[in-house]
Amino acid sequence: MTNSESAQAVVTEYWSKAGDAYDVHPTSVLHTGEAAGLWRGIWASGLPNPPADVLDVGTGTGLVAMELWRLGYRVTGVDLAEGMLDFARAKARQVQNAPVFAVGDAVSPPFPEGSFDAITARYVLWTLRNAT
Repeated sequence: MTNSESAQAVVTEYWSKAGDAYDVHPTSVLHTGEAAGLWRGIWASGLPNPPADVLDVGTGTGLVAMELWRLGYRVTGVDLAEGMLDFARAKARQVQNAPVFAVGDAVSPPFPEGSFDAITARYVLWTLRNAT
């Protein structure tokens, strides 16, 4: 195992165990108050109009994916942390036409180039190995 792979394994294990506390952390609030308006403004200025296909890399518990879904986007979220994806999938089971959540590497997403109209990544870039 290379140093890069070893580091990724540690990061993935950490985040797999963090799902139960993640959504209640103050930086995770996206859908209420002033934060919701700010994030919607960011997405509106940078994403194509819905409906569009969006890949959310490092989706974690699905916070961004679910917000984009509420705005009318078709969303696929990928993450290496199965524990985080468990929470995302639980959210998705509560709605119709929900985002799809799958295990996938943000460094090398498991989709052909051009599969999505846009890609989002919130709070994931600092966790990437060999990010260039």
